[in-house]
Amino acid sequence: MDLLHIGLYTGTFLELIITNYILLIIFRCTLTERYRTIITLSILTALNAVQLYIQQFAKSPAQMYLLYTALMFGIAVFLFHGKWQNRVMAVVLYTITSFMAEIVGLQILLGMGYGFEKVAGPVSKESFFIHTIGVLASLCLAVIIVNAQKSLKYIMKAGNLLPILLIFGLQFAVAFLYSGVSMSYELSTGYLVWVYLLVTIFEDFYTLQSMQELENRQILEEQVDLMQKRDKDVTDYYQNVTARLRNVSELKEEYEAKLKRIYAEIGVEYEAEKTDEGEKQEFHTKTIVDNIISKRSEKYRESGIEYELQVEVPAGFKIDIMELSSLMNNLLDNAEEALIKYRQESGEKGFIRMKSYIQGDEFVIETENSKSENSRMHMQDERYLSTKEEKGHGYGLQIIRNIAQKYEGSMELEDKGKSFWNKVIMKLK
Repeated sequence: MDLLHIGLYTGTFLELIITNYILLIIFRCTLTERYRTIITLSILTALNAVQLYIQQFAKSPAQMYLLYTALMFGIAVFLFHGKWQNRVMAVVLYTITSFMAEIVGLQILLGMGYGFEKVAGPVSKESFFIHTIGVLASLCLAVIIVNAQKSLKYIMKAGNLLPILLIFGLQFAVAFLYSGVSMSYELSTGYLVWVYLLVTIFEDFYTLQSMQELENRQILEEQVDLMQKRDKDVTDYYQNVTARLRNVSELKEEYEAKLKRIYAEIGVEYEAEKTDEGEKQEFHTKTIVDNIISKRSEKYRESGIEYELQVEVPAGFKIDIMELSSLMNNLLDNAEEALIKYRQESGEKGFIRMKSYIQGDEFVIETENSKSENSRMHMQDERYLSTKEEKGHGYGLQIIRNIAQKYEGSMELEDKGKSFWNKVIMKLK
């Protein structure tokens, strides 16, 4: 094989590698298909090499063109996928371009005086060596492409200069190589070179369009992935909200059960239907306070005890109904316990007073009651206990203190000799 053959084969394989490279980018190179991509390019390059071997079975240029066209058509059908319109266009362009390249190479050799038997004969060692280099170059190129994600994204952008120079520049280089050979040997095949170039330019424009469509498709896929992620985040958020609402519903049911129990204890019919949650809270709070005051007032009136009970919970102060009931009842129970001893020892009526008021950002309930001067309160573990601790007076005070502290408040006590004073302070929220 002389230098001319080597030059022609080099041009052919340059065209082969560049064409495969472009096709790889457009139709195969995705991260999810990297192994399939390498296999496809390997098969494609190997089949092009096989073509150089099977052409020896052709008996005429027409048969040789027919064999080559059939081979390229089969490769194109195997290679291209997608919508049938795009697939047909790609198959036709690839087959025509490959066919034109073969015509140019064969006509140049025939025009130089080589017989058809020599042109279509068995592949020489030099030709096989060139094809081997082409196959290895294609494989290396495939490995680089499928592993260089950033470079791939850059090359696939049709607005960049690199793919334009890559496609048009190398296509023109191949055409000028063929044209130079034709002019050097004064062959009449120059027009075939430029027909081939026109066909490849048309193919290149189609390639750029396909690259742009692929880029747009990838952008759309990224947007779809982002939307799916956001949809998952929204779904998770609503699931969390639903779980919280379920917890709120359970708490609401527990709260309703407490109310029913308290209403049953005070003998009042429970009214559950209220349109506004704030109104419902205020309604139940007022009902509990009014009924405690009403029952205690009736009891004190029948017992001849002087009393003054004026408690009004401010609107917006969200105190647990059970805790409010426990607070008022413990305050009044302690006052009654001290008053009973006072009446027994002094023979006087005695008094119980309870009032509430707002002091800055605090809600205050004050209780004062008559007591025997002999009944002293003493401190133990930072809390007042009565001399009759076995009756539970000290524990009642501790319950009151705990409720006050829960609402960021405190309890103040004062023994005035003939009366006992208790001040409960709770923070308004």
